[in-house]
Amino acid sequence: MEFAWLLLFVALGGLRGARGLQEVDVFPSRGGDIRDFTVAARWVYVVTGDYLYQLNHSLGLLHSLTQRGEYMASSIRFNRASEGGTSTFSVNTLAPLVERNLLFTCGALNSGYCETLNLTDITQIISGEDFELSPFVPKGISVGFVVDVNGKSYILAAAEGMNETRFGDYPKKSRIRLHNTHDGQVGKLLSAIDGRDSPEIVAHAHGVQFVDGFQIKSTIFIFSNLNYDAPKVRLLWFASKTSKTETLRSLRGATLVCCEGGKARQRLVSSSVIPGDQPVLWAGIFTDHDVTITELAVYDVSPPTEAVTYTDPDFGFKQEPWKGDVPITLRPRRVLLRHRFMTSVLAVKLNNWLIVFIGTGDGQLLKLTVDAKLQAQCLSVIWKAPDDRRVFPKMHLDPVGRKHVFVAVRDKLMRVPVSQCVQHSSLQSCWNARDPYCGWCGALTRCSFEDECPSSLWLSVPDDLSQRRMLSHSFQEDAEGKITLVVFTHLKRGGAPANFSCRFDSSVGVLGGLGYKYPECTCLLPPVIAGLRVSVTLSLGEVDVTEELNLLNCSGITGAPTPLLCSQCLAAGCGWSNGACTWTRSGALNMSICQGLQTGVDSLKKSDELQMAPEDLRVKGVQGGEDYDCVITKIERSSGTDFITCVIQISSDAEITAVKIMYGSQTKVLTHFDYLKLLLLLLVVPLIVGTGVGVYCWQKRSLTARMNNLIEVLEMDIRNDIRQGFVDMQTEDSDLIENVGAIPFLDYKHFAAKIFFPEGGSLMTACLKDISQDPRKMEKQDDGCGRLAQLLREPLFLTSMVHTLEEQKSFTIQHKCTVASVLTVALHRDLGYLTEVMEQLLRAAMEQPSNGQHKMVLRRTQSIVEKVLTNWMSICLYGFLRESAGQHLYFLVSALTQQIAKGPVDSVTEKALYTLSEDWLLWQAQDFTAVKLQAVFMVGGDGQLSEPLEVEALSCDTVDQVKLKILAVFKAKFGFAYNIPLRDIRLELEQGPGVFVALEEVDRSSEVIGEVTMLNTLRHYKVPAKVTVKVLSTGCHPPLVSQSSVKDDQNFSVKYFHLIDPDVCEDQGMNPERKKLKLKEVHLTKLLSTKVAVHSYVVNLFRGIWGVGPGKAPPAIKHFFDFLDGQAARMKIADPEVLHIWKTNSLPLRFWVNILKNPQFVFDMDKSDHLDGCLSVIAQAFMDSFSLTDTKLGKHAPTNKLLYAKDIPQFKQEVKAYYNCVREQQPITTAEFKDFLLEESRKHDNEFNEPAALRELYKFIHQYFTEIEQKLEHSGAPAELKEQLKQVKNQFDGQKSCSWD
Repeated sequence: MEFAWLLLFVALGGLRGARGLQEVDVFPSRGGDIRDFTVAARWVYVVTGDYLYQLNHSLGLLHSLTQRGEYMASSIRFNRASEGGTSTFSVNTLAPLVERNLLFTCGALNSGYCETLNLTDITQIISGEDFELSPFVPKGISVGFVVDVNGKSYILAAAEGMNETRFGDYPKKSRIRLHNTHDGQVGKLLSAIDGRDSPEIVAHAHGVQFVDGFQIKSTIFIFSNLNYDAPKVRLLWFASKTSKTETLRSLRGATLVCCEGGKARQRLVSSSVIPGDQPVLWAGIFTDHDVTITELAVYDVSPPTEAVTYTDPDFGFKQEPWKGDVPITLRPRRVLLRHRFMTSVLAVKLNNWLIVFIGTGDGQLLKLTVDAKLQAQCLSVIWKAPDDRRVFPKMHLDPVGRKHVFVAVRDKLMRVPVSQCVQHSSLQSCWNARDPYCGWCGALTRCSFEDECPSSLWLSVPDDLSQRRMLSHSFQEDAEGKITLVVFTHLKRGGAPANFSCRFDSSVGVLGGLGYKYPECTCLLPPVIAGLRVSVTLSLGEVDVTEELNLLNCSGITGAPTPLLCSQCLAAGCGWSNGACTWTRSGALNMSICQGLQTGVDSLKKSDELQMAPEDLRVKGVQGGEDYDCVITKIERSSGTDFITCVIQISSDAEITAVKIMYGSQTKVLTHFDYLKLLLLLLVVPLIVGTGVGVYCWQKRSLTARMNNLIEVLEMDIRNDIRQGFVDMQTEDSDLIENVGAIPFLDYKHFAAKIFFPEGGSLMTACLKDISQDPRKMEKQDDGCGRLAQLLREPLFLTSMVHTLEEQKSFTIQHKCTVASVLTVALHRDLGYLTEVMEQLLRAAMEQPSNGQHKMVLRRTQSIVEKVLTNWMSICLYGFLRESAGQHLYFLVSALTQQIAKGPVDSVTEKALYTLSEDWLLWQAQDFTAVKLQAVFMVGGDGQLSEPLEVEALSCDTVDQVKLKILAVFKAKFGFAYNIPLRDIRLELEQGPGVFVALEEVDRSSEVIGEVTMLNTLRHYKVPAKVTVKVLSTGCHPPLVSQSSVKDDQNFSVKYFHLIDPDVCEDQGMNPERKKLKLKEVHLTKLLSTKVAVHSYVVNLFRGIWGVGPGKAPPAIKHFFDFLDGQAARMKIADPEVLHIWKTNSLPLRFWVNILKNPQFVFDMDKSDHLDGCLSVIAQAFMDSFSLTDTKLGKHAPTNKLLYAKDIPQFKQEVKAYYNCVREQQPITTAEFKDFLLEESRKHDNEFNEPAALRELYKFIHQYFTEIEQKLEHSGAPAELKEQLKQVKNQFDGQKSCSWD
């Protein structure tokens, strides 16, 4: 009997939900979207725009590291700061090295920058240095991973936009290099040199994008997209050889073509190597310019075995020319899937199965099961992002248990289970899931992963997923006409061994078994077979599987040889031979033979979202409580509805009462309807629907009206803010007070100490002479250190000692800076000798093989001589700083301070409305007004008052801010500071003749929101204009209210707020002004206002630094620039850019930037974090003026670059003129320069404690005494020199007067 059932889309919609989505672990990151993540050992490392996180494998946060802070160019240090900070370390490369417990992070910070972190605790920063391993642009694309080359570990970096200098835009050609992973390798950490060479692979043209890379045994694979001319996907092979050079020279190439029989896909989106031995299989997602059309293909990417000389048309060793070789072409072994908008792929091997996890552009994670013949079998959705966000191109398998996949979507990292075996409650359900991860555990009697079923039988799906039933049967007819029933089980046996047996029960009794051997059983059938019902029970250990078989007579299945008849024949267990149904086993038993009978008809289409095929469904007819198989012949779609046709194997006179539809673990039952109830339902439903639609439309109109009203109010507020910003910029007074009084220069001794020892501490104090120190004690100390001072005057010893210390692995950069500074102090009396030794060490550093990249010389402070150069410049330029540039710097700092104070400043965060740094912009500020106060000071102890001072304050100022403004006006008028600490000053407001009320930061009237208290302001006290404020000292006049400073509270920033509201709930009706929407972009004009206000001071400062005017450049600058010119000529360097960069690295970068960002080194003043942020913007503009290339800025460029974009070209011209002027200046003779140095030494004689410096220096000599002795021996030092060294050691070891303990 043949039935055609129409299954509506509503029914199938329920079936699609059969594959339930997974419960996942989620890590919500901060600081922007996820840029990259990697998995190493037991940890996961995630990097965002502002943070680097270390998680355990369950996504629990272990450590976090902020990527924001201050970059100290002079010392090549990145000081992290959780709040504020003008620099962001944008990481492009994460490269873990598990063997050495290291994590390398590289990216953009000022220029290229890398850090080496402890793999087990990323907060332990081992080192950080300027190095362009990955692109130094924040969104640069790179591939970086650790490779093994001849037993040595290197970082292979394939990056777009590798820069050769620190200035300007980066070239667009891409490079591949091998970088060191520790200092013991030639060239030290991160160096790419190999002997005297710097091997690299360079792209011949622009537009190369690296996508992925990995190493398998001795072969390195790199995949890239070429986006020029005819776009294509390239694969590069490198063989691990004896050195970096030989490895990169082994380049071989191929072009990947995707895909057959359709439009070419010329762009690789994501890739994954398929685990296994030879051949090397690899899966990639390809697309073209239409990124929504994607294909997943598998390739054999095994490297070619023949050894030939090869040059590549797109890549070359150190730009070697192409010699006409053509890369081989690789085509897919199989296209596994064509699907919309695939974005990421991860391939996992599981026994004989290949499991492919696929991320999509709408936030789905798909799982595709592929058999050993690379035939895709089953596609399912195992997870769905709630906001339909794009899945990150990279996914990782959790190495702990291998049961989860790490998936990143926007700013969240998910840990998604590969399967949910536990949701299948029966053996049938577990098997129907057709998931190789899941099987039935006999001991646990549940569906589980195999490793969860120890010492027990584990039954899983077979290697051939085309089987749709756990048991199948067929017939065999022997020569005597006897029919044998053969039952085959498709349960794959795993785990512990188990007994196997079979039992056949039928309507005529127990059938005799002919034998059984896993996986099949046989029995002899009686003569009459038609209508015989046989119950087959297979026992596998403790698991029994029973299935009812309704046997048909194969000879009775007759008719025209149609696909329907063929399907009915094979479903009954018969064979198909010569166009007829037979008993014999020699006939075809595969359903595919039936499809061949249908000619001129297209193959069936899989029309639903889950790529549903006939074999995905199982349908049974129900009659009298019994189930009968329904053989599905086709699925069709029309107008969004799926139509399924099947044939029920039952006699034609039987009446079917219901149909069961099984899909995965879900079952739907369709029964006959009561047509009277159906008619009533058809009448009532439209009425209900109509009412619901009417209510919906009314609510929609009401909501639309409310939204329109809110949008209009919002637009009006934004218009007003923009207009007010324009008015302020055009009308506000930009004149700043220049009467700053006497400039508080630090004396030379304290200026030099802050340059030598920027961290401060006891060493800095010890190296300064204290006038209160006992002269007799000083004399005794000198006696103990005199021999060391004499020994340092031997150039051979001094240079040998420096080289020896720098060769020691335990000698850190901090140690190098300390040695350089104490050496400078010890030789300060003889600057001429210090200069000679410095130049000798610089020549050696420039000419050593590791400095093959000449443009990198003097760029960072990673050696003793580089820190000595910084100190030497500071010593020689102190006079120029005081006489010329220092005055301009102080005016600039004063102007910035006054401009910031003109507008609101948040007392808690220090953010201000007027600033140069977007990070310090107070865009949340509310409206404010100017308030003029009359400040009077208590004179003496009898209550007399001074003449009033007019002070301009703001209504939003706190009490402490008002105090600061009063003191600033006092200093400007009288030329000296009011010498009482701020905490000992209190203010009292006059509320009537002789009646004063104390003003406090916090009192009982302070506003409290949640648990956070707002600091009191003038607006809070309703202070009118022209009111008198009395200034008192708590030391002379006890306060009206006893109160300590709230800023003494360690939780000040948490317990109090000022202008930036705390993140707590509040009744919006109480403060509607505070709840108005504020946009930072509306207030960016304040950056420009501040720039305009201080611009003349910036220009004066810059021109004071690089303008030689009618006089000459300082002698030290002329001498050192001539030294660099001579060194370039000596090394035969003709590139003028190299000289420009050397001079820029030695003077502006090494000295002036340090002074610009740290005015407290020059003046007796305090520098706030906000002022530091503004000075960082100016320092960046200063360094951009020395760039040799033009930077093209777009709308996404940082505001600190845009502020001075129009001024930089003019500054560059002035810098070039300055360099030319210095070069053309009359050379300074050796005698003249020695006289200059002698005079500098004489002027500042007796200001440093040389014995203290010598004792500190001897600590390092004592620690590495043996190594220094060996160095002197190898250098051919005379015996007298080595004897002097031993005498120094004996004297220091024996005399308590020079002890360092």
